[in-house]
Amino acid sequence: MRDMLLVVACMLLTATIVLYMRNIIAKGVTPNPVTFFIRLVVSIFNCFSYFEVVHRDNLKTSVTVISAIGLLVIFSYAAAKGKFTKLNWVDIICAIAASIIGILWRLGIGGDIVANLLLQGVMLLAFWPSIDGVLAGRSKEKPLPWVCATLCYVAMVLAILMDWKTGSAYQLVHPIVSGIFGNGALTAAVLWSNRKKD
Repeated sequence: MRDMLLVVACMLLTATIVLYMRNIIAKGVTPNPVTFFIRLVVSIFNCFSYFEVVHRDNLKTSVTVISAIGLLVIFSYAAAKGKFTKLNWVDIICAIAASIIGILWRLGIGGDIVANLLLQGVMLLAFWPSIDGVLAGRSKEKPLPWVCATLCYVAMVLAILMDWKTGSAYQLVHPIVSGIFGNGALTAAVLWSNRKKD
C-alpha cells in the first residue's frame, strides 16, 4: 500500500507538470520567476538532502526528483518564451530572504535533517511571490495543477505514515510544509482570486 501511494504521488506530480506546461503554452498562466527559480534550485538540493532524511529510500525520493525535473522544464520553457510575470518588491524581498536561508543551509549547520528543514522554509517562502501576484492580479494561475500537486503530497504523507519508523517525523516536513501548505496556499489564492472575478 505504501508503494502504491508513492506511485500515485508520482503520477499526480507528473500530471501537475503536464497540466502546468499545457497552461503556459495556452497562455492561461503567467508563472512568477522568483517562485519557480527558488523552487527549482531548492528542489535540486532537496533531492540529495531528502534522500538522506528518508534513509536512502528511492521511491520516497522519486517525488522530489520528479519535482526538480518538472520545475526545470517549466522554468526553462517560461524563461525561453518570456512567459514570466515582471518582478516587483515582494519578489525581490523573497529572493533575498531565500538567499539568506540558503546560505545557512550551505554552511551545513546541524547536518542533513537541519539542512532539509531549512530548505523547506525556503521552499515555503518561494510560494509567496506567486500567491501575492495572484491576489494582486499581476499574474494568472489555474487551480487544477496546484490541486494535483497538493494531492500528490497528501499521498506522500499517507505513504510515510504507513511506513512509520523512528525519525519519520522529519520525513513529513517536506511533503507537509512545501507540498501541502505551499501548494495548498497557492490553490486557495487562485480559487479566491477566481471567486472575486466572478
